[in-house]
Amino acid sequence: MQNAFVESFNGRLRDECLNEHIFGNLAEARKTIENWRIDYNTQRPHTSLGGLAPAVYANLNRATRPASLELRKGSAQQALTATISTEKNRNGFYT
Repeated sequence: MQNAFVESFNGRLRDECLNEHIFGNLAEARKTIENWRIDYNTQRPHTSLGGLAPAVYANLNRATRPASLELRKGSAQQALTATISTEKNRNGFYT
């Protein structure tokens, strides 16, 4: 095995997503895989985070972050961020 982390991820993707769906077209496959990826990266508990999901862990740490790490008005640029939805529609997909 070249990389245990990659092999583990590929196995989970295959078992939990690819083998569970029959895709009618490429757009459907992309949407389903993207929804699985968002769930995998934000909602799934991680042992390295004390059994918390990354989204929960990030919110906990945001509240306790020292003020010295907060961006003040100055010459530094604001970070570019993307909003990730954590709500599923009636089909179980993230919107």
